[in-house]
Amino acid sequence: MQDTLVLSKAILDEVGQKLAEKFSFPESVIVDLRQALERYAELVEPDDVPPEFCRDPDDLIILGTARAARADLLITVDRALLVLRRYASTDVVKPGEYWERKRDVQAPPR
Repeated sequence: MQDTLVLSKAILDEVGQKLAEKFSFPESVIVDLRQALERYAELVEPDDVPPEFCRDPDDLIILGTARAARADLLITVDRALLVLRRYASTDVVKPGEYWERKRDVQAPPR
């Protein structure tokens, strides 16, 4: 099973902003990281998501990206997203649950 990282330009913008504001990353590092992610990830245009689907309006872009990508999983530590557990056809999971699922799929038969 091959995983595909799917992002949107809006998510990349937010990551860059958070790295600069919260963690004081230098602009050159943020630019390099963004370029690497743009090369590695599949970029989609987020679908519109009605505001009532999530208690944090800033997370609507995340849900819209997952829906546009028809993602199986949305991996996050964001509590406002985790309480959803599922959105459209996408399971919302913590990173640890993702790794557990991946391990279970890749485990050799006994």
